[in-house]
Amino acid sequence: MKPNPKFFMLFLNMFLLVACKNKNTSETVNNSDITTVADIEKINDTIQETLKKTVQKDTIIQDFKVHYTLTETSEKIYFFQYDESGKKEKTYSFDKIVELDITKSSSPIFSKRISKYDFKKYIPNEFQNYQLSVFQIEQVDARGIVFFINICKPDSDECYTFNLTVKNKNSFEINEVDNEKEGY
Repeated sequence: MKPNPKFFMLFLNMFLLVACKNKNTSETVNNSDITTVADIEKINDTIQETLKKTVQKDTIIQDFKVHYTLTETSEKIYFFQYDESGKKEKTYSFDKIVELDITKSSSPIFSKRISKYDFKKYIPNEFQNYQLSVFQIEQVDARGIVFFINICKPDSDECYTFNLTVKNKNSFEINEVDNEKEGY
């Protein structure tokens, strides 16, 4: 069962409302115990930002139903960028994983968690500095369902491009794509 973000928001707001009505019985007032509208808005913004970090796709192509979820992990990929004044700052982006499920004529044929680690042998140097950036359906043909995958350094155009082809029941193939042939 998938969590319902609306239910979570309602529950959180109800909890905060009840918590705000409880009186502080101690003689000193701790400002950190006071919940303001601004605090609630910050919490709601954080929740909404978290919800943006997960992308779900459901697609029906011919006899296939493809469902995948692209989710940020807690693994941080560090990189440098420059602020407005030209100062170099260290920042990070989160890596991603894909939960992929495919059915054909209502029968499950493929289910796999996909991460950058599935492509490690293709990325020779500084593997830890790359993240799974793009995952999307490219085509369905006689080979099977082909997915387009980019594994890149954050905030750069340094990428490795792959096609992951799901052939049949839990069988897949990974091919590195020559970026020059793809027009990159």
